Amino acid sequence: MELPNQHARPEEYITSDEEERRRQGYEINSYYERSDPQSYDLEGDGVEARVTYEGSANIILVNSGLRDADDDDPDGFALCMECNRWLTSDQIESHTDEDDSECYANASEEAIKRDIELFSEGQHDTVTLTSPLPADIEPQRAEEFDRTLKETVYQGILVAFDLEEEEIDTFVKPATGEHGQVTIVFYETSEGGAGVLHSLMDEARFRQVARETQTVLHGDPDDEGCERACYECLMSFYNQSEHELFDRALVETWLESMETAALTEIASENHEGGDFDELLEACDSNFERTVLHVIRDEGFTLPDEAQHVIYDGDEPVAKPDFFYDRAGTAVAVFVDGPAHEKDYVKEDDERKRSRLKRMGYRVISVTDESQVPKIWETI
Repeated sequence: MELPNQHARPEEYITSDEEERRRQGYEINSYYERSDPQSYDLEGDGVEARVTYEGSANIILVNSGLRDADDDDPDGFALCMECNRWLTSDQIESHTDEDDSECYANASEEAIKRDIELFSEGQHDTVTLTSPLPADIEPQRAEEFDRTLKETVYQGILVAFDLEEEEIDTFVKPATGEHGQVTIVFYETSEGGAGVLHSLMDEARFRQVARETQTVLHGDPDDEGCERACYECLMSFYNQSEHELFDRALVETWLESMETAALTEIASENHEGGDFDELLEACDSNFERTVLHVIRDEGFTLPDEAQHVIYDGDEPVAKPDFFYDRAGTAVAVFVDGPAHEKDYVKEDDERKRSRLKRMGYRVISVTDESQVPKIWETI
């Protein structure tokens, strides 16, 4: 469910249970739907990474409920459909008590909608950093390196631009190209943005952030520092779930090299004689555009058409998002975003795609951009 407008009321105090929920935080997954970012190479002694910038990129946040919830807590959230009040697990029973209901509409158990995941999306200035694991870092410590690098660069941005934590956010996502296994995403939380991340594409400002990252990690000669991480460098109330992964020693050498690395813009290329731009224009969603970018960036053959309607005689059967006109067996590619998780949409998809298969088409469904390399090797 998309996060609706809410009414809130102040509380003079909170219970110990509510305080514990605030400490635990929520299981929030973040997604970046890439459209057409500008790419940069970051190269130096010991550093070879890819940096991108995209203004007004689509960022989606999905809240799946309490992190480390108890067994008796519902998955996601619970909502009374009669009075529109959000409920915790310990409130549901009293809310629907037939003799003394706390719901002014006397809701029944059937009126409680459970297992709700809430999402929001917006357009935000976004920068990504994708780096392979340094040769001197053991593979089993990759997550520690990635999480520490994310937090250190994030703190460097905050210090360099004198920003509050609420103004910039960051997360990691699987990388889809050859530059690394993980992409670190930074985005301005206010839609439209103040231009802070855009200014990072100026090499002087980028190096300023690199210098500040070393200061964050106790870079002052008079600062004895800590063993792995502390509240004076990387730890905060908001990243408690990652504390055990932080180890500043893993990234110090990389960050020193980052300060002198060159940031070079990559000139845009025309693929397949300009067909890429036509296909991009025909895409109906950011997810489709993201998949198309991955197809191009990974060096696979671009689709012949986008939004191609397939007919059985004079009757339209389906409109795949991408279409390959292959001799023998044509390929229909469907890029399935969140809307295709709905039951009635799934049934409609299955009916249309089964008919395409009976007509001799090869049907492919893509639900995540990371699937592209494996699938496209077979096309």
